[in-house]
Amino acid sequence: MSVTGATTRNDYVATSGQNVFNYTFQTLLSSDLKVIKNGVVLSLNTDYTVAIVSNSGGFVTLSTPASSGDTVSVFLAMPIDRTTQYQNAGDFLASDVNGDFDKGYIAMNQLQTDISRAIRLKDEDPTVDMTIPVKANRANK
Repeated sequence: MSVTGATTRNDYVATSGQNVFNYTFQTLLSSDLKVIKNGVVLSLNTDYTVAIVSNSGGFVTLSTPASSGDTVSVFLAMPIDRTTQYQNAGDFLASDVNGDFDKGYIAMNQLQTDISRAIRLKDEDPTVDMTIPVKANRANK
């Protein structure tokens, strides 16, 4: 499958009784998603289920419907690891290779979303050290 650049996070303010929330990005496994409701991380298959519909998303269904005004965030939290090991003189299947490449590009989309949510300098700013002081020095400031 092809992988296109995409934001890997959807944030919602629920309506009363709403339990289905779309996500609009590519994922490989249901376990690659994280769902947070009102600041609390929910558990897959206990608090919600995932339906992967296509390469461009799917939906999350909460086990207990949300109340009006609840905040729900669905985002990609895929572990960035490599589990495929190619063997000398072994099968070199297109499906394995494409899956590995897809995972890498989906991980880059996830990282791009994370970077876009971080404090950062504008391109016009010069390079400076943005390391924050240690906890004791920044406390109550």
